[in-house]
Amino acid sequence: DKNHRGYIAINTSTDVTTNQDGSLRNSVTTIQSEDTYDITISANEDGEGDDEWTSHSVTKFVGDERTEVTTVTNADLSIRSKEKTVLGADKVSQERWVDLNQDGVFQATDKVYEVTVDSVTGDRTETAFTRSADGALISRTQTVTSDDGLTINTTASIYNEDGSLHT
Repeated sequence: DKNHRGYIAINTSTDVTTNQDGSLRNSVTTIQSEDTYDITISANEDGEGDDEWTSHSVTKFVGDERTEVTTVTNADLSIRSKEKTVLGADKVSQERWVDLNQDGVFQATDKVYEVTVDSVTGDRTETAFTRSADGALISRTQTVTSDDGLTINTTASIYNEDGSLHT
């Protein structure tokens, strides 16, 4: 059985909920590729036969780095949400983007989270960005944890509408 992208599906399942009279209340269909790196989930939430949304998640590897992109589309194929997560080769470093303006393209202003590890000290820096729908930075919280985990330093910054640091 092949899914809509042509991959051989190793696992296809449909969960169905019916009303007392036996009519369809809702259903969710999951199709997973043989390598499990391509997953499509479709949901018929109102029982009328058409899927209201579809989630498609693809995981790719470049060397030891893993990138996962999940796109959720509405029935009319407009983008409901899109997220990308990159996990570094060290399995700790990572970046997460959310397509804030829902145009299907990730801009630098779509980054909402990152973790980096200092190669010399081993300190881990975790940064969370709060952004408006147009990508403007609202706040940033940064936590630095020492290699041994005994020292933690957190700073929070709030930004004005013009992007300047709020004082």
